[in-house]
Parts: sequence; structure tokens; C-alpha cells
Amino acid sequence: MIQLIETRGLFSKDKVYRLTYANDCSVSKTSKRLVLLCESPEQDLTTTAKTMLDKLVRACKFQEDEVVFLYSGNGQKNSSGEIQRVYSPELILILGNIPIGRNALPLDKHKVYDFFGMKVLVTSHPSKLENNEAEKAVLWGLLKSTF
Repeated sequence: MIQLIETRGLFSKDKVYRLTYANDCSVSKTSKRLVLLCESPEQDLTTTAKTMLDKLVRACKFQEDEVVFLYSGNGQKNSSGEIQRVYSPELILILGNIPIGRNALPLDKHKVYDFFGMKVLVTSHPSKLENNEAEKAVLWGLLKSTF
């Protein structure tokens, strides 16, 4: 049991704690149709991998301002709920072995999942995709059927 040392705090009108709600966060909501979630920062990708991702984005008829690239490192939040709250995407394309939530089971590659109205697709890291034509063809087929 916690001992109460001073009773004055019990009857004051000052807030002892603050509740933070999703719409109270400092990050403003930005609508993006596509979220690219990658294991490595964009600047670490090879020029070939960047070009390949750019071609995939343009082939799906996304404009540059409708796409956001997120790096999953340094403790950044990758949860589907957080991404949906901030970006409201139609599709999250996961590039590599990245969990989409703290308690979520691993997702199978090259299978489209529906999470609360947004589609989630997992594929290999761009450095592996750029040298694997078969895997690129499977990814392209799934993207074509999705959009």
C-alpha cells in the first residue's frame, strides 16, 4: 500500500497527471495513399533500389506527394494503428522483415492483408528485390491486382 505523506494534494484542483489522446498528439494527420515502410533509411538504399521503388510507385499511378517513406529503425513506431492514425493510407508496403505491431504475428510475404480498411503487403528489402526478377514480378502482379 502507498503511504500518503501529505493530504493537501488530495483536495487541490491542480492536475497531477495528463491524459494524452490520439487526436491530442503533436503529430498532425497527413493523408498519404501509400506508405513505404523499410528496414533501412532511404539514403542508405542504392540508386538502383531507389529507381526501382520510384518506378513501382509511378506504375501504380501514385503522385509523389501521395507517398511517404518511413524508416523502421531507431525505435520509431511501426504499428498499423499509428500509421493509420497519422497517414490514413490505402496501402502499406513493408519492405523487409518488419513487424507491423508489438503483438502482431509475422505476415507472409506477397499476400495482401486488410487491416481496418487499409491494405498491407509485405515484400523483401529493396536491395534483395533489385536482383530478383521473379520476386519483382510477383510484387508487380499483386500491386496491379490491388490498384
